[in-house]
Parts: sequence; C-alpha cells; structure tokens
Amino acid sequence: MKQLLISLALLLSFQFSFSQITVEPPSEGKSVIYFIRTASPGPLMNFKFFDKDEYLGRFNGVNYFRYECEPGKHLFWVKSENFDFVEADLKAGGVYFLEVKGRLGAISAASKFFLVDYEDEKQMKRITKVFNKAEGVVMDQEELNEKYDKIKDRLPQTMRQIQVSRTKRPNKVKRITQDMTYSIKE
Repeated sequence: MKQLLISLALLLSFQFSFSQITVEPPSEGKSVIYFIRTASPGPLMNFKFFDKDEYLGRFNGVNYFRYECEPGKHLFWVKSENFDFVEADLKAGGVYFLEVKGRLGAISAASKFFLVDYEDEKQMKRITKVFNKAEGVVMDQEELNEKYDKIKDRLPQTMRQIQVSRTKRPNKVKRITQDMTYSIKE
C-alpha cells in the first residue's frame, strides 16, 4: 500500500511538472521555435544559433530562447567548435521545440540538435525542468548586430559545409515537419 501511494505521488508530481510548460504562442501568421539547451557539459561554452545566414544569438548553460519567424522552410543550425543543423518546414501558428545538448570533446564542447518527441517522457521531463528553472534568454538586437558584423565573413564557409553534409548524407538530415507542433495547454 505504501509503495502504491509513493508511486501515485510520483506520477502526479510528474504530471504536474509536465503540465507546467508555459509557452507564448506566435503572433498572427507567424511560427515559433524554442531552442532548449537541456544539458550543459562545458557550461561556459556559448552556442551560436542561426536561421540559414541570419544570426539569432548565443547563450551558455542550461536555458532556452524563443524565436518567432515566418512559416515555411528554414535551415536552423548551431555552432560551437562544430556545427549541427536541422531542416524545418513550419506552419503558421505552430509552436516547435528543438533540444540542444553539449558534449565535451578532447579540446572543447560540441553542440548537437535533437528533435523533440512530445510523447517521450524522459525528454519532456528534461525540457520541462529547463522551462521551470530558467527564465529564458532574450536577445538584444544591438548585440546581435555587433556579433553578426564580426562573424558574417565566416558564414559562407559554414553554409558550404552544411550543404556538403546535406548532399553526402541526405538520409541523415534531421527534419522538423509542420505536424511536429507542441500543443499549448490552455
């Protein structure tokens, strides 16, 4: 009986914490994607985020940021000492999550995107924990412009590397489709 009560309490607490993700829906006719960094080996390592050749910002540690954009096709990528990317086709009114993890390498941290399966309890527990503990990163437009000016000359090289990866291994490309939306709980 005691085990049953403990199990029930844990289940209810998980359900309660799972339902606590509060996201802001997109503006009319727009889409939103949340970049969520759930693990932080190398917590001081900044990950830089892009939508094709548009610099979206950077942050370190366990946190997230919200990016509102036009619906349609996008190429999101993250850069640290390496890069990873995901192709996305977003629908108007859709809210999407993309998990980002860091991994310590021999010399520095590497970044990697993971598609979110909203039915995967372990993954959603990690994501919920971030939303419950972090305030979210807000990108300052002036800082974004300054940083973009410093890195814009290197963007074509990375875009070529991404295109080579897309061509060489088309079956390994991660994709977010229009139906992979997060259901906002009212």
